[in-house]
Amino acid sequence: MTLTWEFYRAYGDTRKPEQGYGLMKKWLDYLHRYVLDEGILMPYTGASRFLGDWATPHGSEYGNIHRWETAFNGLSPVYRDHVGTRTQGRIHQFCQRDNKKKPYLDTGSPGLPILLKYIIEDVERPDLLYACLVRTEQPGYGYFLNEGQTTRPEYWQIMGHDSKIHTCYTSIAGYFTRGIGGIMSDPEKYGMKHFIIKPHLVGDLTFANTTSGSTYGSIKSHWSRSGSAGEFHIEIPVNTMARVYIPAKDVNDVLEAAGRPATGAEGVTYLEKDGVNVVFRVDSGAYDFSSSSVPLAN
Repeated sequence: MTLTWEFYRAYGDTRKPEQGYGLMKKWLDYLHRYVLDEGILMPYTGASRFLGDWATPHGSEYGNIHRWETAFNGLSPVYRDHVGTRTQGRIHQFCQRDNKKKPYLDTGSPGLPILLKYIIEDVERPDLLYACLVRTEQPGYGYFLNEGQTTRPEYWQIMGHDSKIHTCYTSIAGYFTRGIGGIMSDPEKYGMKHFIIKPHLVGDLTFANTTSGSTYGSIKSHWSRSGSAGEFHIEIPVNTMARVYIPAKDVNDVLEAAGRPATGAEGVTYLEKDGVNVVFRVDSGAYDFSSSSVPLAN
């Protein structure tokens, strides 16, 4: 079901959802028979391993079964956008507090992509993940690299497990293209004919080069910064258009190629100031934006 939805977001093709709708509805209707009043999905085969989280840092799948069922099911409404403002605030507090107490991703393979999607796309807080990703001790991606792993294993705990290549933690790839590079589909116009480029300059990163494929061609979002000066190289395929966010305190701080104001550049239309960003509608082509007021690396 998730794959079908992501396929639609990427290509805007309704045939896959239409073909699978009947079976997906039957599957959800079946699962609904095993959901408790508080919204917890219980085992439906008589076994303990079904849809709960798997391969968490502390191996909780082998311990308190109800605990990890609850944890995974607690993330599911986040994925379905069924959380209110109050719940979102609690999730923000949890992430920030958890990063200080447990500076790693305390989820397994099913829970991780749900958490990542929420943080990267829904609330746009890649900074919450950055502190986890730059660490090199166990558990974490930095630990995998330090141990010489060339594939992503099934478990955060490498030692004692033979499964060294698995799909468990591959969902982190989206953090770089969607979070750091900011290349995302437009929720109002799926298919990547119209899309969003919203770079996030997090932590002490001084540059990032990200590329994402589409049916129209490659989409590129490359950025670098030195002090308060930032450079942004954007490439938008033919027959497409992007809503581009450039970090800046004021639209007059943003230039495009040869030092000319971005507001006067061909193919660029100023839209609005949105928080820490200046927003433009940008036609297909290659552009080199610069900003004199980007956030400082820290």
